[in-house]
Amino acid sequence: MIGAAELRALGSGGVLVNVGRGPLVQEQALFDALSSSTIAAAAIDVWYDYPGPDGRGRPSALPFAELPNILMTPHSSGVSRQTFLGRVDDIADNITRLARGEHLRNVVAPAVGSKGSRA
Repeated sequence: MIGAAELRALGSGGVLVNVGRGPLVQEQALFDALSSSTIAAAAIDVWYDYPGPDGRGRPSALPFAELPNILMTPHSSGVSRQTFLGRVDDIADNITRLARGEHLRNVVAPAVGSKGSRA
């Protein structure tokens, strides 16, 4: 979806933030744009390669880590102690509601007319 043309359109003051999926942004185009200052910076929480079973591996075949204008995180932008504890509280609350026969909160139900039961 995002290649060299889109990165050029951001301009030299532009900053790309990607927490979607790595392949949404063309890997070589992003590296080239950062290396040449076509864009100012990037913050990337998703990558093109992930560690193997041993937990080791580089996020890309390209040396992104050598660039001074990139912030790289290990695909954990949505994971924090606070979000985990919030999820635990929500789940525990719904278990209690279920045990009491009360309506559940934040139920994701199938669309009307689709297969499956509604909660």
